[in-house]
Amino acid sequence: MFAYLRRPYFPAGKDRVGEAQLKHLIQLLFFSLAMMIVLSGFVGAIITNVAGELPENANAAAGQESPAVLLFYGVILAPIVEEVIFRSWLGGRRACVLGLPILISLFAVAAAVIADVSPMVTFAIAAGLSVLVLALARQLNALPPAAQKDARWRLFPIAFYGSTVLFALLHLSNYQDGLSSPIMLLAVLPQALVGLILGYVRMRFGLVQAIIFHALYNFVLIGIFLMAQSMAPAGTSAALIAHPAALALVVGGAPT
Repeated sequence: MFAYLRRPYFPAGKDRVGEAQLKHLIQLLFFSLAMMIVLSGFVGAIITNVAGELPENANAAAGQESPAVLLFYGVILAPIVEEVIFRSWLGGRRACVLGLPILISLFAVAAAVIADVSPMVTFAIAAGLSVLVLALARQLNALPPAAQKDARWRLFPIAFYGSTVLFALLHLSNYQDGLSSPIMLLAVLPQALVGLILGYVRMRFGLVQAIIFHALYNFVLIGIFLMAQSMAPAGTSAALIAHPAALALVVGGAPT
């Protein structure tokens, strides 16, 4: 995995999930969970020391109000929707080149709704990126097959890392006021790192395996979070477990 993440590449095919591959996926899942909980504890401590407190996390609020909604949203809905939006197109021969400008256009529209950005600014960004997509598509179609393959290999790392960055930034919507301070970018560092792992799983094993991995990851963290909340009130040692688990959750946006 580390070798792949140093230099992501467009693979010729997907690995069959046999016994060795399943063991690898299980190891990755445990590695991801351990790394994210520890990292989230450090991130939460840094943000609290700098900003005074961590803004309210929508996942934590949803878990207190309706655990069933959080489980449905985090274990079923979010893994399917987020993997389709952020990583399904990485496997397409042309989509891996064209998908990132399209995804950025969607984010520009979303930003206009969430952050009350001027409609003219949003239109300009979306229109400019649409022109870029059309220009890239035309240039790509004009190339011979060997040159198209070379373009994919050169541009794929940009698409891979770019989708991960956008995936992480989406999770700022989990917090009240979102990017209220630059320090809040640290709050989505766990999502950025697990996004890289999900990208690796998607490219090596396929989209369905990435969705299942995503769902299992969220299921374990939500379980830890809900159990910790039920064991003790806020401010006790059990709440210290719930806090990093909420930070590490890969659930985009607030369930409503």
